[in-house]
Amino acid sequence: MKKQFYLTPAEGKRLIAKALASDERVMAAAKQHTLVIIGGTTNGYVAEEIMKKLGLDPVDRMSFFRGIFKGPKGKDLTSIPGEVVIRKGELISGRTIDDIEPELKAGDMILKGANAVYLKDRQAGVVIGNIAYGTLDPVSRAYFGRRVEVIIPVGLEKRVECPITTLVSFVNAPDCSGTRLALAPGAPYTELDALESMGVKVCLIAAGGVAGYEGSVMLGVEGDEMAMTAAEALIKAVKGEPAFGE
Repeated sequence: MKKQFYLTPAEGKRLIAKALASDERVMAAAKQHTLVIIGGTTNGYVAEEIMKKLGLDPVDRMSFFRGIFKGPKGKDLTSIPGEVVIRKGELISGRTIDDIEPELKAGDMILKGANAVYLKDRQAGVVIGNIAYGTLDPVSRAYFGRRVEVIIPVGLEKRVECPITTLVSFVNAPDCSGTRLALAPGAPYTELDALESMGVKVCLIAAGGVAGYEGSVMLGVEGDEMAMTAAEALIKAVKGEPAFGE
């Protein structure tokens, strides 16, 4: 059985969030260990869904981000830097990735957003505007130093056609101006991964649109009846998600 589905960027964010909130690894980290969700627009959706599953008060998604690229409609968007930290099912208030990182260990998990994803090699890149390396500094220490699992929720709208390492070399060259770019530790998690968690195969067929469909993607989904039913139910649950900021 094969079908095609069209998802806007906002629907994609919600799709990723719902799938991660049903992921046994993620929920085990939240219930039995420590789960850190770093501020970001996609991660705002993820935090909402996970906190809903745990019966916790939801995060203010419209301010749960750090640096973002925004158009004229987003002029009033203001961030409140910080993280959602859940330890053994309970929300720990007032903690950031910087101060909780020394406490993290194997079994814990970090969810960190990205600005670019290279699907072929499953690499993610993060734009760096902070000369001190931003949140990637503590994330890298936890990942490389203590084997803390890192998942990178990132939408297909951020796909690039070159390896992230190639882009890093270009952006970080001494004669290049603007922000920097870093290869993120951990595994990207896109709409493809979200749907494949339902037991289907997924491919990117086409992309784009106008009048609010900019950045949208057309996905081809294939599977048996049971898997397709689960995938369609997930897609139906996110259809109509308003654009971020609306």
